[in-house]
Amino acid sequence: MKQYDAYLFDWDGTLARSLELWLDEIYKQFCAYGLKITKKENARLFGNLKSPLLYGLPEHLLSQFQEEINAKVKAQLPNTPLYDDAKTMLEALHAQGKKLALITTSLRGLLDQVIGRHDLEKFFDVVITSEDVKHHKPDPEGILKALDSLAVAPGKALFLGDSSHDLLAARNAGIDSVLFYPEVHELMYDLEHLQAHTPTYTVRAWRELINQLQ
Repeated sequence: MKQYDAYLFDWDGTLARSLELWLDEIYKQFCAYGLKITKKENARLFGNLKSPLLYGLPEHLLSQFQEEINAKVKAQLPNTPLYDDAKTMLEALHAQGKKLALITTSLRGLLDQVIGRHDLEKFFDVVITSEDVKHHKPDPEGILKALDSLAVAPGKALFLGDSSHDLLAARNAGIDSVLFYPEVHELMYDLEHLQAHTPTYTVRAWRELINQLQ
């Protein structure tokens, strides 16, 4: 892996294990409503807000179903754990004088709580949340805004994320990308599908990137 001046990170599913929290609460909600779904099916349907209808939920209950999940997850988000070695990686990049940015669709209020809990504020030169852009990933607006704030050219920056939207946003911004694909993501994402979006690199654990930096 070549050296870059700036490293731009996605948050959910990349640094924070929040996707697993969402999956767990969605699965519990299916069970609470008597809807029979396997954990694998639940993972594959992640992001499809109408998936409960496929398993027999009456349409008039869909809004209630989602609102209850949102409330449960929101209450737990400040305690979201990080992926193994995520903080160590940020420390290593920061120590090398790299510029770091966080680009996420999360709300700033919730994000600030969990970042503060893990003492990560000092690492990021720029934080772009859903309130800071008009268009979300795969639109490159957030990435381009971060690059402008950092005064870094696209060819000197690397975007690190876990989803197809992340990879497409990087490609649309004209910068290199890392696909983060730990074992736990195998339930949610098909690796072949993600790699069809041509990430520059793929890592299964952040320790791999740390070893590259040393």
